[in-house]
This record gives sequence, C-alpha cells and structure tokens, in this order.
Amino acid sequence: MLVRELDYKVEVAKALQISKSTLSGWLNEGNRHPSNSSVERVLQFAWKVNPKETIEILDEELNTFDKAIATFVRRGANCQANKS
Repeated sequence: MLVRELDYKVEVAKALQISKSTLSGWLNEGNRHPSNSSVERVLQFAWKVNPKETIEILDEELNTFDKAIATFVRRGANCQANKS
C-alpha cells in the first residue's frame, strides 16, 4: 500500500529510515521480515498515509492468523485424541 500510495520505494524507505535495499528485501523476498521496531514504524507511517486501508490490511492479517490458530488447535486436539 505505501509503495503504491507514494509511487517510489525511495520515499517509503526514507520515511521509514531504512535503505531501499532493505525495503526491497521485505517486499520481494519471502524470507526477510522487518524487526518489531520497524513494523511499528511501518504501521505508524501507513496510518498517516491511509488509515482506512491500514485498518483493512490489519483486519485481513488478523483473520489469517485466527484461521491459522484454529487449524493449529484442531490439529493439536486431533493429535491428543489419537494418543489416547
């Protein structure tokens, strides 16, 4: 969302106080993730740029985690039942 809103990765990287290569790594590589402090800066900046879309994105993420947790719990319950 931020890159789309601002058009340039350089602007986003500058606003987040990170290098363009770090931002590219977060966006393009599945194995690189921002630190907790960087996530906080991203969220604060995203809120300033587009609060409505930030809420929508966070809501989607919470739903994804909720489904993953439910699946994990079901699998755990099935494993426990199989041990009995």
